[in-house]
Amino acid sequence: MTFEDFLTAFKNSTALPIHYLSWNGSPPELPYCLYLQVDSDDQYADDSHYLKITAVRFEFYSNKKDLASQASIETFFDANDIPWNYIGDTYIDEEGMEMAVYQIKLFKE
Repeated sequence: MTFEDFLTAFKNSTALPIHYLSWNGSPPELPYCLYLQVDSDDQYADDSHYLKITAVRFEFYSNKKDLASQASIETFFDANDIPWNYIGDTYIDEEGMEMAVYQIKLFKE
């Protein structure tokens, strides 16, 4: 799944706004999501690049803990066979919002 495929599928499956890395200008009202590439672990065999694995940091921002939205995000990952790991929550005091962080992996042959 490419970044474009991921973005399209997420927009079609959830009502949450999402953007890569940061919002151009002001962000939308909470809740919203950001995602960014943090690493790659491509696989090679027989002197050929056969599988691209992209590690992605997925951030969910809300004004308080939102278990229902987090459940819908996790359901989306599962339904699309996206391996994921919940990293944890951070409260951003100066912004007055909470960030829940996931790490996901996108695969492309």
